[in-house]
Amino acid sequence: MTEPLLIGMRGWEHAAWQGNFYPTELPADWRFCFYSNRLRSVLLPAEMWPAVDADQVRRWLEECDAQFRFVLELPQALARPGDAAQFDAHWAGFRALIEPLHASTTGLLLRVDAAAPPQRDWLAHALSVLTSDKPVCVDLPSETWHTPSVLAVLNDTGAGLCWHTDAPGPPRPGGRFMLGLTRGGNAKALRRHIETLAAWQQGDALAGLFVDAPGHPGMAEEARIIAKILGR
Repeated sequence: MTEPLLIGMRGWEHAAWQGNFYPTELPADWRFCFYSNRLRSVLLPAEMWPAVDADQVRRWLEECDAQFRFVLELPQALARPGDAAQFDAHWAGFRALIEPLHASTTGLLLRVDAAAPPQRDWLAHALSVLTSDKPVCVDLPSETWHTPSVLAVLNDTGAGLCWHTDAPGPPRPGGRFMLGLTRGGNAKALRRHIETLAAWQQGDALAGLFVDAPGHPGMAEEARIIAKILGR
């Protein structure tokens, strides 16, 4: 059964985990299989996509069970505001690549290029395309993007606004999909994050807590234990 709150790490290809999270003798190409038995979801980072091909995607599915869940951080070409036609072309190529993962993918993370000025029309187009395929969470790069017209696009498309747990305040209400990204914290902080995300979830909304701190794989395992105790 799929866990109601996704919990995992951002990526699993971290050499520093060898001898820590991964056994010292574990071959590098066995890491994902090992990870998928310790944690039940993963956030695939944008920077890994240039090195991924269709064969690799199919191998991931072979190495995990049917209940394991993926969240896909979209590649840079899809996160850079620009021409709608270019976005559509990049999306078509990426969508073909990830087709084998479609049934095991819970949602998409669009982390808008931090160097880009606000472009409401581009965001509206991108989200209309993406949300027709999967639930989407958006990470807006700066407060300059947090204008009423931009936030209205999220409301109109059902996209959630990414929650960084070290930011002041709770997640923004609304949307079908919410990701909490955390870089550290003790058990008390992790429990608070889990309870906050659980309170955000309404109806069939989806949420996840992912550790974006490569040096701390044990933190995600601890969060998963806490979530189980809390019934999440």
